[in-house]
Amino acid sequence: MSNSENLNISDMSDLVEKASSEESDKETKRALKEKARITLLALSNKGKWHILQEFLIEIQADAKIKEGLGQRFPTWADQLALLHKKIEVEFSDDPENEKLLKNYVTHFTTIQKWTKLSGWNDAVIDKMKSYGLFTPENRAAVINAMKEKAVKDGDVQAAKVWLTMSGDYTDKIDVNDQKFEKYKEYANSLTSGVKISDDK
Repeated sequence: MSNSENLNISDMSDLVEKASSEESDKETKRALKEKARITLLALSNKGKWHILQEFLIEIQADAKIKEGLGQRFPTWADQLALLHKKIEVEFSDDPENEKLLKNYVTHFTTIQKWTKLSGWNDAVIDKMKSYGLFTPENRAAVINAMKEKAVKDGDVQAAKVWLTMSGDYTDKIDVNDQKFEKYKEYANSLTSGVKISDDK
């Protein structure tokens, strides 16, 4: 006797009801996903990125800044949790949209796919710049710090970077260059006490 013959009418009824319930659940999930997608587009700024992508760009920009200060860059699961937290904060007065948006991104594979989109890294860097990190004043402060490190600590690498930025250093120097020869002569005179003539 086959398994199907062993099933009684009650069992068959249960199976049909279960299949119907599962199909209904799938339809409900599909409808919710579509509603979330429409909501997502309605809440977005009509730019290249929708609102959740913009939130993740902010999260990654902030994480990269903190990484530069020695903090660990968040895992994909951490970034998903941070995204959900950002949704909670931004939509604290709108629980329906908060729930819809959180249900739109339920697994970190979704955000992994976003980060592979063209222009993503540039958007993260632009967001970092918008935080005022790369202002002319901050750049000048870093350059001055390199100069100080080169002078006070005798840090050759800092000196090399600083001189390269000022245009006074190149990796390849033509040893037959008269200016270079004159520079060597002056440099040697500082340590030897020899008087230098100014004739060319």
